[in-house]
Amino acid sequence: MALGTGRGERLTPVLARGRSHWVLGIAGEGLSTPAVYAELDRLRAGGQVPDGAVLASPEPVIAALRSGPPEALAAALMNDLQAPALSLRSDLRRALRVATDAGAAAAVVSGSGPTVAALAGDEGAAVRLAAALAGEGIFRTVRAVHGPVPGARLIG
Repeated sequence: MALGTGRGERLTPVLARGRSHWVLGIAGEGLSTPAVYAELDRLRAGGQVPDGAVLASPEPVIAALRSGPPEALAAALMNDLQAPALSLRSDLRRALRVATDAGAAAAVVSGSGPTVAALAGDEGAAVRLAAALAGEGIFRTVRAVHGPVPGARLIG
């Protein structure tokens, strides 16, 4: 498992205790990464989101992955690009709400979107969450996944 920081280009290996179970909701139409960054700049200039001068420490995420319980990871999740992605695609707001209403421990926009990543408490919860999200018709594809994956490694 690795933690991505910066614009996702800085990867740091992280030892995780146990598996994390996720449901990925992949939207039918994309969202331009340059447009999301431009919207982030616009929102920051307008004072609608923090200016990024003091970046959040990755330590809470690393500690949550090491400690194991999904609730700890749920509390530590964040994505600076979520606000601009939601600004550009308001339907993602509904997707996040549907995920949490369906039992996700947390749901965030993944990267610059439009994929939504929902953290489930265990494998059974991920299957139920995937079924609930698929039934809403918000996403083109819904997948239950887990990590870390044996054999995956950071090459650098």
